[in-house]
Amino acid sequence: TLQIIMIAMLLTNLGFSQEFKDSPFGIAGAFSRPFIESDSVSYEEILRKFHEVKEPYKHVQDIGIKWIRPGTDIYWRAVQPTPEHMKNGIFDWRWIDDRYGRVPSGVNTLGTIDALLWGVNTDPAFNPGTWEFTSDEEEKYYIQFVREAVERYDGDGYKDMPGLKNPIKYWQIGNESALRPLQGIKDFNKKLDWKGFSHLVKISCQAIKKSDPEAKIALAGLAAGYPVSDDPIAARELDEFYLPLIQDLGGRYIDVFDIHYYGDFRKGSDGWRWQEMRSIYNWMRQALDQNGYKDAEIWFTETGVLSNPFGEKFQAINLVKRYIYPLSFGVKKIFWWNMIEGDYPLEDNSPSDHFGLVYNGIGEGDPGYGTKKLSYYTYKKMVEVLEGSDWNNIETIRESDGTYIYKFKNNCKSIWIAFNESDGEKEETITLDRDMAEVRITDAVPAAESGVELDENDYPAFFATTTKQVVDGTVTIFLGENPVFIEPLDETGPPVPESFSLEQNYPNPFNPSTTIEYRLAQSGHVTLRIFNMLGQEVRTLVDENQPAGNYSVKWDGNDNSGKETAGGIYILQMSAQGFVQTNKLLLLK
Repeated sequence: TLQIIMIAMLLTNLGFSQEFKDSPFGIAGAFSRPFIESDSVSYEEILRKFHEVKEPYKHVQDIGIKWIRPGTDIYWRAVQPTPEHMKNGIFDWRWIDDRYGRVPSGVNTLGTIDALLWGVNTDPAFNPGTWEFTSDEEEKYYIQFVREAVERYDGDGYKDMPGLKNPIKYWQIGNESALRPLQGIKDFNKKLDWKGFSHLVKISCQAIKKSDPEAKIALAGLAAGYPVSDDPIAARELDEFYLPLIQDLGGRYIDVFDIHYYGDFRKGSDGWRWQEMRSIYNWMRQALDQNGYKDAEIWFTETGVLSNPFGEKFQAINLVKRYIYPLSFGVKKIFWWNMIEGDYPLEDNSPSDHFGLVYNGIGEGDPGYGTKKLSYYTYKKMVEVLEGSDWNNIETIRESDGTYIYKFKNNCKSIWIAFNESDGEKEETITLDRDMAEVRITDAVPAAESGVELDENDYPAFFATTTKQVVDGTVTIFLGENPVFIEPLDETGPPVPESFSLEQNYPNPFNPSTTIEYRLAQSGHVTLRIFNMLGQEVRTLVDENQPAGNYSVKWDGNDNSGKETAGGIYILQMSAQGFVQTNKLLLLK
């Protein structure tokens, strides 16, 4: 009976996923939200519509994205809107639960804790234009809010959200915090309050660690809408806010520094220069290294390009460049903004409109809610080709004369990505690995002007692909406007399996490690998870898109946090393209 119950639990994917992969692929505003056009809809009606979305992260899973910001910050005032809420310890989590609580296993969440609501004039908890609390009592209420938020979503079994699918282990403090207090007083010439925010960071970190000692902390960083070299506000943020803030924190509290970068609306398509991402990174990297943060990572948790007025192809081409280029010089994760265009209420040509990968159904020329853009398929293809690469050893082959070429290593296979910033087509000769005989060259952008022209069931056939012979270790290609993936073809490799299968692990019983082999008859998303006899997930070994083929993976007997597991019987489950199989593993101690 116990075994029957166990298998039933596994088939419904119960348990928590606590593995934090090094995948760089993220998206902010990830929730596949419903169509709500009118801003007159009541709060309760909005809650109902969001809750009725059955698969809130279906697009994230389809693309294969591993990191998300769900689409809303955890705002203090949204959870505790009145003094009575704070005094009586009452928290309204409904809005947050729908976004944070339903993130599926295998997708990692960067949760954002925010003390200030966007767009409010002033907040009674803070002195106007500052991050200074108006009283010790307000500070006490804020600390309690942070502790409760982390406790609700940390997945430790204590005070967790009912039905929580996936714990949050990465928390960001604030969002574009340098100028936030000044929005309320409409005076952007006022001194930036880094001291007040430094205190907020310290007490927030202490509260987060109190609830979850293993949590990682990200510091909400620079909001560089324009290139820093042409943006006095961004330069002021760096010099007058973030540099003294980092110095005051003294190498403690934070694990990740966050940057937002978009482009210059004032200069048309010429203002969206992805090359500026390096200058911002270099400034921040130097400031961190000189102040005790050499191990801190830098993430771009918002970036994007408009599809209107520049066109879907322009957006898709820039998407590839805004990932590949910063990854090459050390950025660890990049989040596109956002999945579906706009924010609620949906407004055509609002600041958040036209960045999304999926249309929102609003405005002239919009082909309809849910229509995928070229950039959606480009992102999916990029993840498919590159996921699993050695992100710490990306080789820059060339960055000169308008040509950019990078080499990735993915499971012992070399992959090159090349793009051309010059006008017109260019002939380029690329030196490859000596043992290659033939390569496949795939355009990173579908062969269309708009996603409306494509049938998603034809994916990936609508990407133009050619093959080229490798001569003396080199291949000559013509680079046009589209970035290209260059992959080796191995005609002597093993045949594609005829069916899916999960082999019994060996050795079994085992101590301390065992090998698991499996076969994929088709390319697609694969999960390989280990559960204990209570149905709780212990370890995720595989959770990614993989091409058809034969695979082998080892389990070292540790759980997702790196801790040794107890001896006993465990259940191994493989899921792929509708195929599900479970095997028993016996760990001896």
